[in-house]
Amino acid sequence: MKKRKNRIIIAIVIMLATVAALACPAMASDSGAIDLTQNGSISVTLQDGENRGPVSGAEITLYRVAEATISGYQLSYVFTDDFKGCGMKLDNLRQDGLETHLVTYANTQGLSGIATIKTDTNGSANFSNLETGLYLVQQTKNTKGFYSMEPFLVSMPMTVDNEWVYDVDASPKVEENTDASTTQLTVRKVWVSDGIATPKSVTVALLRNNVAFKKVVLNAANDWTYTWEGLNNDYTWDVAELGVPRNYTVSYHENGSIVTITNTSTVGNPEEPGPKNPGETDEFPLIQTGQLNWPIPVLGGLGILLLAVGFALSKKNNSHD
Repeated sequence: MKKRKNRIIIAIVIMLATVAALACPAMASDSGAIDLTQNGSISVTLQDGENRGPVSGAEITLYRVAEATISGYQLSYVFTDDFKGCGMKLDNLRQDGLETHLVTYANTQGLSGIATIKTDTNGSANFSNLETGLYLVQQTKNTKGFYSMEPFLVSMPMTVDNEWVYDVDASPKVEENTDASTTQLTVRKVWVSDGIATPKSVTVALLRNNVAFKKVVLNAANDWTYTWEGLNNDYTWDVAELGVPRNYTVSYHENGSIVTITNTSTVGNPEEPGPKNPGETDEFPLIQTGQLNWPIPVLGGLGILLLAVGFALSKKNNSHD
């Protein structure tokens, strides 16, 4: 009877240890709960990258690119109606060309954004009363003597020291424009079709300060490659594909003055319903998520302790038999 009782105790101990181990990923601190109904703000402050002074009079436009959803203990994103036809994915927020492509898509679709604000004398533009989600920040008018700020994505809320922050501050640097020389930019098109027929041509825009400046048609005749030369360094230059072909997604890779645009077929590898959780990838984790790692060693240690107690009980009772 005593043996049976001890076996029951050991089984309970093992069960508790298992539950503790399984509970680790779902745990969060008291301040770790995400409230998707809470509104917040995004403040953008432009600073001179050289002298660190404020840059005033710059026009900043904010777009809500994606809605936020809770996936486990992290945020995931799904495109808003305005951006769902952009032809890109949100499973890697650090991929080359993502922000530039989204800006170009917004411009070609005539999207006005949530609001446009000029930076004040402190170089700041504050966007308030914002819903949770993923936002795109673009400088739509630069300040004389400075290059335009590179567009960037920012999550609201974001985490700082394992705390969800709903009033987000961003301070991008802008560089003084003192270079009157010229540069060149080459674009290459690559297809990953998996046997699916590819379009005969695609149109690529040359962007000057993130606004379409010129266009080129890439096809077999020009070996899907084109180079623009003599580009004035008074501006920032980039490229974006216009009208991503149906059943394809687009990605960008920059190597010096060469930008490779890859179209990958989605026919043979359809996406799963709903947004993927970028935090599930090892190489490119979701930027600034609410993942909390402290429960893992604590509960893991608790599980080991419970197992040790069970083993000690078993050994003690075996010695009495």
